[in-house]
Amino acid sequence: MEFLEIKNKYRLNQQYWNGIAELNKVDKSTNPRDKLRSIQQMQCLIKSLIYENSNCELATMDDELPVMIYIILYSEFQNKFASIHYVDDFCNSDPTIETGKRTVTTLRVSLEYIANEWNI
Repeated sequence: MEFLEIKNKYRLNQQYWNGIAELNKVDKSTNPRDKLRSIQQMQCLIKSLIYENSNCELATMDDELPVMIYIILYSEFQNKFASIHYVDDFCNSDPTIETGKRTVTTLRVSLEYIANEWNI
């Protein structure tokens, strides 16, 4: 977690596994609404876990992105970009899903950062 510069108060190690398991469900979902639900549930789990353990919220995107990257790195779901673009297209087609669109954008930016900046 240190290499991602995750702040000490957000370093919860093993407790992020529920969020990782939720993100892995994206592969098993066949429609974009279910994929979006898993992504939103993953983010909700992360935020509530951090709040319960440190009595603070993820204040900024600078706090949220490293945690999201950590979860992506440990997730096992395949075709990450295809799934995210599929859900992103779904969110763009329905203006009532603004919250979902922000969540998907955060996940997409995290994936792009990993793909463009890391040698994995």
